[in-house]
Amino acid sequence: MKTLDIPIVLIDNYEKHGVNYPNIRINDELGGYIATKHLIDRGHKRISFMGHDLKTISVDEKRLSGYIKALQEANLSLNEDLLFDGTGSFYEVGFQMGLKLLELGDKATAIFATSDILAVGIIKALLEHGKKVPKDYSIVGFDDLVISRYSIPSLTTISQNVFNEGVLSAQTILNIIEHGTSDPVSINLPIELIVRKSTSFL
Repeated sequence: MKTLDIPIVLIDNYEKHGVNYPNIRINDELGGYIATKHLIDRGHKRISFMGHDLKTISVDEKRLSGYIKALQEANLSLNEDLLFDGTGSFYEVGFQMGLKLLELGDKATAIFATSDILAVGIIKALLEHGKKVPKDYSIVGFDDLVISRYSIPSLTTISQNVFNEGVLSAQTILNIIEHGTSDPVSINLPIELIVRKSTSFL
């Protein structure tokens, strides 16, 4: 990338080279922490983590770090049986994760999914096998996609303003084009927990 004589702005980047460029993102670790703490605050101690692909998606690594931090803060042990790693943010991946969780019996009472799409697939798998959300499993997603408002039940989630992220990224790169240089600063945009009906007290 250093050999390219063109303006560069990064989005959601956590790689080492990211410090050399303007980087627009949210605090993904904080998002994972807030989501998990929400479940802990409702009495859940056996919380499953379900991610997209920890090997290649750095935002998931950060969200997992936040999940672990919340567990440690609450003096809860990490159960690796409850960690699920997927192959992308797809409904079908979430559905399969839900089935795998069911195979574990009653090891978990709550789930933090690193995207709303995963969460909706997980909920579908649970419902098809006679489980109720949030009675049997509370679940928190991430993104606050439109579908999260209309899923049944509506999905508690971490909201990030992707539109604003795009606007700020475009403004940053236009500024570089117009003025030639830009400081390699990282900008963390705000996130928010949106509480809906997919989580309840244990």
